[in-house]
Amino acid sequence: MPTISVVIPAYNVEKYLDKCMNSVLNQSFTDFEVLLIDDGAKDSTVQLCDKYAEKDTRVKTYHKKNGGLSDARNYGLERISGKYVTFIDSDDYISETMFQDLLDAISSSQAEMAYCNFCYEYEDGKIETVYTDSGHTCIRQPKEVIEDIICEKVSSSSCTKLFKKELFASLLFPEGVFFEDHAVLYKWVAMCTKVVWVDKVYYYYYQRDG
Repeated sequence: MPTISVVIPAYNVEKYLDKCMNSVLNQSFTDFEVLLIDDGAKDSTVQLCDKYAEKDTRVKTYHKKNGGLSDARNYGLERISGKYVTFIDSDDYISETMFQDLLDAISSSQAEMAYCNFCYEYEDGKIETVYTDSGHTCIRQPKEVIEDIICEKVSSSSCTKLFKKELFASLLFPEGVFFEDHAVLYKWVAMCTKVVWVDKVYYYYYQRDG
């Protein structure tokens, strides 16, 4: 069984999927599986997903009818086999030590969740750092993290987090809503006994028209 499961929904991202997948497959930590969910794409995303499954045995590609981001993530959650799970949007990419550093933070603190920072990357190449990037690691109480989520001091995105799989046993992503992460992240945090923060930018959130 892999240590980490990575759920990546993919819909009409033929221009971006290669950069995303290369950043995942080139991680310094290698004991993971990728669940690449083709959410009814209408472009060459379909063939690209199959290409990665053929290229790397860690990648499992699934093709399904379009149901939106939450539906695709939940579809993946029902099929993961790792001890931990993270989510990546298929037009974004990550730093090569993200998995290793978040896993180390969880292991050393015995936390149920780790989170890091992100920055925005725009189509013109401009990068905007939203949060700090000190590299420090800090154990935090769930109540503190929830307060920071409410005050927007912590990103509510599930993509900058590494979760213990058990957190999803009774609560999945809500379907049919926008900003689905906002509706449930604080509930997953509340299930934890402790959370660990790695104050470093590992996630690159691509901003594009459409």
